[in-house]
Amino acid sequence: MKGSGTPSLHAPRPTFEDQSWIAQQLGQADPGDARRARRAQQLALCLLAAPGCGLPKQTHTWGGLKAAYRLLHCEDVTRVKVMQPHGMQTLAAACAQPVTLFVQDTTERDFSALTHAEGFGPIGDNRGSGLFVHSLLALTPAGEVLGLAAQHTWARASRPPRKQTETRAQRQVRPAKESEVWPQLLETVGPVPSGQRWVSVGDRGSDSFDYGARPWPVTGTACRGSSPIAEPPTTATS
Repeated sequence: MKGSGTPSLHAPRPTFEDQSWIAQQLGQADPGDARRARRAQQLALCLLAAPGCGLPKQTHTWGGLKAAYRLLHCEDVTRVKVMQPHGMQTLAAACAQPVTLFVQDTTERDFSALTHAEGFGPIGDNRGSGLFVHSLLALTPAGEVLGLAAQHTWARASRPPRKQTETRAQRQVRPAKESEVWPQLLETVGPVPSGQRWVSVGDRGSDSFDYGARPWPVTGTACRGSSPIAEPPTTATS
């Protein structure tokens, strides 16, 4: 494994189509250095070619694995910087559609095995440790995926203070409600362009006053439910 030119573990190699797509989606990413930008594209190719594998398999060589770790440990390389070009292209693709569905959902990333790692919070029944990832995916009504329009991650506080025992100082620094992520991602996407129809779709996790009371301006619609949408609703649901 330590021979930099020898594949450590076998995994699929990126195809030409993969390379073209990654270059199109991430080519304008600016992580602060041209070398980091190239490395980010190379790593994205490896992840795309073998999404079910770990980094050692995905990067193929010891040298590639070390380069990936250096990139991921760089403070200037953030998810927002790397994914910004893809998000902009996703919104551009949405503008080319008469109707676009923006589907939101939250998932948990379980890192309980990393017992000495920092920055995680409780997940599940509070016995596990990890992060929450809330994603906003853009699709056509026919189900074609346009891309990831926005995303937010956070760690839940280990022991949130009880309201009846909170001091004024604690209330001022208390984290925002997790349900606020639903309307916040819509605000991140921005207003609906003139002539477009964008539909925000969420499950019961979106059943909050803030989400229902702040529909997109112009022609935005909020829709909640667990059933697939065959046709976008004509009015906002409550």
